[in-house]
Amino acid sequence: MRQAKPWESIGMSRATWYRRGKPNVWPPPMALPSFYKALAKGMHISERTAFRAKRILNTDPDLFRAVEQGLGKWGQAEWLILHPKAHRKWREANGLPWPLPVQEK
Repeated sequence: MRQAKPWESIGMSRATWYRRGKPNVWPPPMALPSFYKALAKGMHISERTAFRAKRILNTDPDLFRAVEQGLGKWGQAEWLILHPKAHRKWREANGLPWPLPVQEK
């Protein structure tokens, strides 16, 4: 007797079904705010990269400017902000202060 495969009924792979917590329906696509769409279009990057760029800008504006000038990639910059030791090393190598100066909003 064949067991039911609930992931097949919603058109999802078994691994994805487990990663997403065994859902009953396929989740709807994430809606992007218009800001990210405009940023992506203006910078000629994907919407996913626009999310990364905004996160980097909010965390370290100097790193954002460096990547924008072509001194690295958005994925590398995101990795740096997620790894404080590497981020500190990068800032010190570029003559920037550590810890990051507090930004007023």
